[in-house]
Amino acid sequence: MSKKSSGTSLPDKAEALHNLAIAHFQKNEFPQALLRFKKALKIYKKLAQKKPELYLPEVAICLSNLAASHYGNKAFRQALQKLEEALVLYRKLARKDPKNYLVQVADILIALAYLQKAENNFSQASEKYEEALKIYRALAKKDPKTYLPKVAEALNNLANIQKEENECSQALETYEETLKICRVLVKEDPQAYLPNLAITLQNLGTLQRDKNDFSQSIQNLEEALTIYRKLAQKEPETYLPQVAIVLNNLGNLQKEKKELSQAFQSYKEALSIYEKVAAKDPKAYLRDIANLLNNLGLLHFVRNEISQALEKYEEALKIYREQAKENPKIFLTDLSIVLINLSILHKQAIPDKEKSIAFAKEVLEIAKQFPQVPAVQKYAATAMDILREYGE
Repeated sequence: MSKKSSGTSLPDKAEALHNLAIAHFQKNEFPQALLRFKKALKIYKKLAQKKPELYLPEVAICLSNLAASHYGNKAFRQALQKLEEALVLYRKLARKDPKNYLVQVADILIALAYLQKAENNFSQASEKYEEALKIYRALAKKDPKTYLPKVAEALNNLANIQKEENECSQALETYEETLKICRVLVKEDPQAYLPNLAITLQNLGTLQRDKNDFSQSIQNLEEALTIYRKLAQKEPETYLPQVAIVLNNLGNLQKEKKELSQAFQSYKEALSIYEKVAAKDPKAYLRDIANLLNNLGLLHFVRNEISQALEKYEEALKIYREQAKENPKIFLTDLSIVLINLSILHKQAIPDKEKSIAFAKEVLEIAKQFPQVPAVQKYAATAMDILREYGE
């Protein structure tokens, strides 16, 4: 990422700052990277006023890197803002030179969509993925080796959003198209594309479970699990968490099929993996651990193991509450899941009207903040039913 300079002191200074910032970023020293990217950006913007054709690309690159540093520093709003600035510049550059800059437009769109999806802005994220997909498809016609993987990635991400918005038929078609592309890519280079195949199988299998297509679901999930176990033998830090994700999904499927013992084993193995990998990076896996605790609590509840169910729910609740203070847009939606489960438990198994009502009302308060999230609205409907039964 080194840059050409005109030999003057100002471009040299910007280049040095930018390269130093990149070095900090690669060491995960995000505050230091942010400081130097900002200084470099200020200089490049000044240079671009006089020579836009030479320095506007540098401004765009610096904005993209600054956004990545904000993301690394957990400043998601600032990351979004810088990506949006970079997108405006790359669109401008692509109009004059599509060959060199159109792919940059698509890449920034993907990064923006990722952040918007994380904040549950599904409609905006979906628009970005669709626009990026259109660009990648056009580029893949001329250079399939380079751009077919990007088509597959964009399709997979778009399908994830379609699933979140309950557009299950569209999501199914999108995942199936992704799967076809991934199988082609794996034939050409299995080492590079087996992970892509596994995640597509996993996503497709999860959706098929939701549509009660259990035979296809278990087939795809088991194929994904086989691939991830194989990959984890060589790269455990990268792929053990993926093994845990598939085990969690398999557990959900087994629970749906009333295979409770198998589900319990799948959940337990997944939880033990997360606890193992979380030893090095606890915050990275808190959401996954809480999700599994909630799933185990629900399974204990179904098995009429009420004290164990309460214990798991309360562990999950503690994690979600703590994390919601830092990232409410991400963790409040998760919090509503365990709240409704606790409300039901205190209504049916450990009768406590006051607690059941309090949990249900908290779900409704969360639902007001997320009218666009179907899952949260579903829990809110259940909360309303509970409150009506209590005469509230």
